[in-house]
Amino acid sequence: MIAGLFIIDAATLGAQASPVPWLGAALAMLATLRDMFRKFAANKCMPNIFTWYDPISPSQLTRNALNQLLDRCTSFLQVLEAHGRDATPKRRAELAQNAERVIRMIAERMKQWHTKSKPELFFKQNELESDIADCHGEINDCLTKLQISVALDTLNWQEEFSSNVKMDHETMLEYLSEIKFGNDIIQHRVQQSHDDIQAIMGLLQQHLPIAGENNRGLETNLYRLQKYSRTMLVDMNLKRGEVRLVGRHAIGGTPTADIYEGLYLNEEKVAVRMIRAIAANNPKCLQRFNREVAIWRHVWEVDQGRHILPLYGFCQNDGSFPYV
Repeated sequence: MIAGLFIIDAATLGAQASPVPWLGAALAMLATLRDMFRKFAANKCMPNIFTWYDPISPSQLTRNALNQLLDRCTSFLQVLEAHGRDATPKRRAELAQNAERVIRMIAERMKQWHTKSKPELFFKQNELESDIADCHGEINDCLTKLQISVALDTLNWQEEFSSNVKMDHETMLEYLSEIKFGNDIIQHRVQQSHDDIQAIMGLLQQHLPIAGENNRGLETNLYRLQKYSRTMLVDMNLKRGEVRLVGRHAIGGTPTADIYEGLYLNEEKVAVRMIRAIAANNPKCLQRFNREVAIWRHVWEVDQGRHILPLYGFCQNDGSFPYV
């Protein structure tokens, strides 16, 4: 049904509106919304803006949620048309006015996303999903205002929306895990600002626990981007398995610390200094590490590896003792 919606153009929809001329304005606005979604999905409304994210554009990362919204807009007008068949002219005018208002509001709300830059659109998926949910809410409010009871529809859209958002997130995670994603980012890094690079790295790091140990793509892309951009991770309090110990025995140490071999993002061997003198859950431990990391981050930004090795971060949730 949804796939069929996308192949109906404005002229066809206009022809379908002829039996219900009192809803003509709302149906015309729905045609505009449909064309907008089709161009958005086809990536024609913003030429060359997503070249470094091919073959998946940001609009495709919310494809399921967008399709559902378009489908529900159509169902919304069908419900109003059914209630208006035997209604008085005054009631029809009320239905038509509210139908056009709601569909126009949804179209205007979705249109703003067409002007977003590629990093903005990619990283603001949650905001787009929130806007889509608000559009569903506008439909609900309108039906309530018009005293049209469709409780089952209200429940179903919420369940379906949650399912669609989950599927869209899985699509994004799959893309972030692809080696091609890392290649594209590095190849076109010159087009991106420092903030864009940090946003990408933050997104990759944020999804590490979701992917689990078997997903090497996220770790590899994060590591390659970090090395190429010569920056530190956004969050240097490592809670997502960014470092794993290699072996159970220390390879060296001091009176207060043991040195272990570790693997950083499954790519680079690192020295792990485990501090025995401080318990991992000690609040002062976090304060100390935060101060140390802030200093080393600043030093690294200035030195860029010419004279020092990087300090990648610290961990408090991997065993009895904290480590850097």
